[in-house]
Amino acid sequence: MSMAICGKYFEFNGKSSKDMGLMIGFFNNTRDEIPMGLTRTIDKGDMTPYRHRANHFGTTYDDALIFELGIIKDTCKEGVDDLRFKRSEVREINAWLTSPKFPKLFHMTDYNEEWYDEDIDYFCTITNVTATGDDEVMGLTYELTCDSPFGYSKEILHNIHADATAPSIAIIENKSDELEDYIYPVLKINPLATGKITLENITDNRSMTINALASDIIYMDCQRLTLYDETKKLITFDSLGIKDVDDIYWFRLCSGSNQIKITGDCDVEIRYRELRKVGAY
Repeated sequence: MSMAICGKYFEFNGKSSKDMGLMIGFFNNTRDEIPMGLTRTIDKGDMTPYRHRANHFGTTYDDALIFELGIIKDTCKEGVDDLRFKRSEVREINAWLTSPKFPKLFHMTDYNEEWYDEDIDYFCTITNVTATGDDEVMGLTYELTCDSPFGYSKEILHNIHADATAPSIAIIENKSDELEDYIYPVLKINPLATGKITLENITDNRSMTINALASDIIYMDCQRLTLYDETKKLITFDSLGIKDVDDIYWFRLCSGSNQIKITGDCDVEIRYRELRKVGAY
């Protein structure tokens, strides 16, 4: 397992390695493989004496993306002449990187090669640590296990305003690398007046209408299938005037261009990330 050095520094869980006096670096030169995390298993039936072509039901990714991150002291920082890590420094670094029990945002910074033309975010948990050195620690290597087989784009945000006089139409381009799947965003619906609000993806040929109260902000997490208010209290569909489960539409974006129509007096915020199939690169 290895990883290309795509940047000089990195950020994890809101803190930068640069501020910690650390930079990305490895002590060996065996990094001839860049993990992509795209190994898949075909879901299919069996072949029989009478069926020589198995029925196919899709594919499943075998595991999340896993890669290694090597760190050393920042040799570009003024006044750094001793690259050895003291025990107290190892404690501080490990406390920062290994304390989170759930995936946290990770990305590399300070790229210096022209082919790194896009920032990629990952959500990772540290699952192993090794130290390099003879009698003293000269470098640390961390195994990062991502929450999916993919990296992600930076967070994308669209704001759509609609009023009571006319619907609002917007075009959203979904450039995710999963071309045969949907993106399920988080919607923040801010009703500017009491009344009906209709959310429609014309491209997907689906819509949903809710009854909203003025200034009662509604959050719709379409990936996790939850509705909640600003206090994180769950909201029922019944309270929004939806009685039939067939009328529930978890808003989604198709691959490519999506024509979105919002009807009602409201502001709608659509927030999501696109999938990036670049592995640890």
